[in-house]
Amino acid sequence: MDPAIVTVQLEPADLRKFSKFLRGSSWRVWRLYLIALLLFGFSFFLHLQNGRHRGEDLQKSVVSWILPLAPVFLFIIVLLGFYAWWTSRRGTYQKFYPGAFLPITYTVLEEGLYSQNERGEALHFWKTIERFVETNDYFFLTLGKRAGHVIPKRCFSTPEATADFGSQARLQLEKHTPAALAGAAR
Repeated sequence: MDPAIVTVQLEPADLRKFSKFLRGSSWRVWRLYLIALLLFGFSFFLHLQNGRHRGEDLQKSVVSWILPLAPVFLFIIVLLGFYAWWTSRRGTYQKFYPGAFLPITYTVLEEGLYSQNERGEALHFWKTIERFVETNDYFFLTLGKRAGHVIPKRCFSTPEATADFGSQARLQLEKHTPAALAGAAR
């Protein structure tokens, strides 16, 4: 059986997708938003209680609390939007991950997954792969909590080549690291 080979050219969207895959569920992010909202609501409640003790009416108390903080909230929203835009740029990825957008050739071998580009080469033995997951658009191979390989299916020349790569990788993982396939289900 000939080894399955694919040359991958990553885009920023691929790295964002892989980052989301590594993080797993986004409930952690929503938990932070919920905590911030609860703190905001608690401070608002305390302000209203303080206004009632001073005999202020509800409308005056709300206005006196929101108006001074409106520019701060607007600034924070603009800052978060700028951060989201800045971190999704290709140049930012290239700064933190040099060589991420160079073409990489992956080969499924008996020993492991061999990768090679102009910056170097690596052989990741099958026992080092923690998880192998196939989605509609990608193959994800994780090597640790925050490391791994993303292989977009669009880089394969034919659907048969895509299926061949996936089946050869699964076959090798079944032989060497069955737990990587068991951990694939989310």
